[in-house]
This record gives sequence, structure tokens and C-alpha cells, in this order.
Amino acid sequence: MQLDNSSNQEVSETVLEEQSEPPSRIDIPNMESDLTSRKHHLRTRILLILSTVFIVLNSPIYLIYLYNFFVLALFGKPMTEILYCAQQIALLLYFTSYSMNFFIHTMEGSKFRRNLCKLFKRN
Repeated sequence: MQLDNSSNQEVSETVLEEQSEPPSRIDIPNMESDLTSRKHHLRTRILLILSTVFIVLNSPIYLIYLYNFFVLALFGKPMTEILYCAQQIALLLYFTSYSMNFFIHTMEGSKFRRNLCKLFKRN
């Protein structure tokens, strides 16, 4: 019994080609992917808002600290009343930035609001 090598080779190549191709996929609109996409969009939005608020509210105090170090400490100049008032306002903004996270999450996150309501309803 003699096997034809050329036909065996063609069959094996065809089998390899069929195995190497990914299975065909039918694209059907998926509501889960839309929901996931919206969740990612919301998370990204919240993170951008939190980061922006943090930078805006923390920058003034660090700029004043840098100014104090370079101008006042290195050159020995005294602190003026205006600089002292600016420093106090910047400290107020600095401390406010820590409480802003709660308000941003409350305004932007529906799941956060829902869980917050559940927490107060239990007590």
C-alpha cells in the first residue's frame, strides 16, 4: 500500500492553515461593553477632577514655601504681612483639598451616593 506524499502534504498544510486562523467572530452590540465603557468614562472623569482639584488647591502653599525658602531663608529677608496672609490663605486651601474628595465623590459617583444613603439608613 503506497501513500501519495503530495496529497498527504496538501492535507496537512490545509489542516495547519485552518488551525492557525482565529475563529470567526460575529460582532453583536453588547450592552455589557457599553456599561463597562460608561463606568470607565466615569472613573476617568472622577480621577481627572480629583487630580485637578488637588493640584489647584495644593500649588499655592508649595509655591509660598519655595518662595520662603529661597528669598526669606537664603537672603535673610523678613516675612511681610501680605506674605503671611497669603500663606494663611494657601494653608486654608491646602486643608480644604482633603475634604474636597468627599464632595467630589458625592457629586459624581452614583454608587458612592447609594452606599452613603445605605450607611445612614442602617443607623
